[in-house]
Amino acid sequence: MNTKICNKCKIEKPISDFSVRNIGLDNRPKSQCKLCYNQSSSTKRTPEQNRIKHFKDYYGIDIEVYNNLYKEQEGKCKICGEFFEKLNLDHCHKENIVRGLLCFNCNTGLGFFKDNPILLQKAIDYLFEALIRV
Repeated sequence: MNTKICNKCKIEKPISDFSVRNIGLDNRPKSQCKLCYNQSSSTKRTPEQNRIKHFKDYYGIDIEVYNNLYKEQEGKCKICGEFFEKLNLDHCHKENIVRGLLCFNCNTGLGFFKDNPILLQKAIDYLFEALIRV
């Protein structure tokens, strides 16, 4: 039977005791069991307070780090260069290191390619080949 340790109560529980994240293709179980998640104060926080807590809990950074990156990038996505009011914190899933700020589409695109530069290069090659044939 698959189990997971809740990061709040620290109890190993069946995977069925955890909700699914449902973020894009990321269907991994949440870090807290359903019971702890429902008891958490996240429902009492504002969306901005939840965002600040998320940065701290998942990436180990303060909102000031995000704000500095946002200012450095002038509110523009590191890949497409478009301006956005809010950008996603792009990070390496293996090392959990923040790489920069990306728009939703660019960040999701990297996720679909599993941060694999070989797959990304194959996609680039494919697009260039398709352009030549057109």
